Amino acid sequence: MAATKYTDAITLPGISDGDLSVLHSNRSLCYLKLGKYAQALEDAKLSKRLNPDYLKAYIRLGKAYESLEKYDKAIKNFDKALSLDMNNDEIRQMRSD
Repeated sequence: MAATKYTDAITLPGISDGDLSVLHSNRSLCYLKLGKYAQALEDAKLSKRLNPDYLKAYIRLGKAYESLEKYDKAIKNFDKALSLDMNNDEIRQMRSD
């Protein structure tokens, strides 16, 4: 399972915060696809904490909150993602769904 591989990578010594942010974001996506929304949310939060300017962290947060039916928080995070990439039509679509 891909999530296990990301967990293995996250625990390696010497990983930079930027790389850890990407790994947590990617594992969050795995959890979203597995329907493990609470775990997806926790990884997305960690990704954002490690790199507050990482676009995909906000997309993952938005999708996790949406999956947990916390729509206000989902919209807030999609809006933040849009502020980082205002020309991203995919994010605009997520925000309007």
